[in-house]
Amino acid sequence: MPSNETAAWVGRAGLPALKLPLGPEINELETAFWSGGQDGGLYLQRCHTCGAWAHPPFPRCRVCKSEDVGPQRASGRGTVYSFTVNHQPWAPDLAVPYIIAVVAPEEAPELRLYTNIVEAGVDEIKIGMPVEVDPVDVGDGVWLPVFRLRRSEQV
Repeated sequence: MPSNETAAWVGRAGLPALKLPLGPEINELETAFWSGGQDGGLYLQRCHTCGAWAHPPFPRCRVCKSEDVGPQRASGRGTVYSFTVNHQPWAPDLAVPYIIAVVAPEEAPELRLYTNIVEAGVDEIKIGMPVEVDPVDVGDGVWLPVFRLRRSEQV
């Protein structure tokens, strides 16, 4: 898993192909979160005792203090809690503007995931909009959980 290595972004709407120093230092608790995109999923920590969700992961449940916690696949759906539009090109090949968002997962709306919204125009995004995970392979087994707008509700 990368730490301070350079990883490649996959070019697509909102995320141009470029090289950035992308380096989450992945520990045992975070492995499922960073690699879960391989199957299109979003994995968050869940307590097997009380059912509480957590992010970022912690060695014990923040609610009941049980150590019986582990990753569980979430629905990948959520709502935009907050966002900003970045106009600063932080890297030479980084296309601007792009959306930096805070997403509240459907299963645990009290949690916050800091992410990007892709495949959406900056004028389309609104607080409260429904989104779904759309992981991006950034190399070395790491999948960045970015989100896109849900175009229609799934039955």
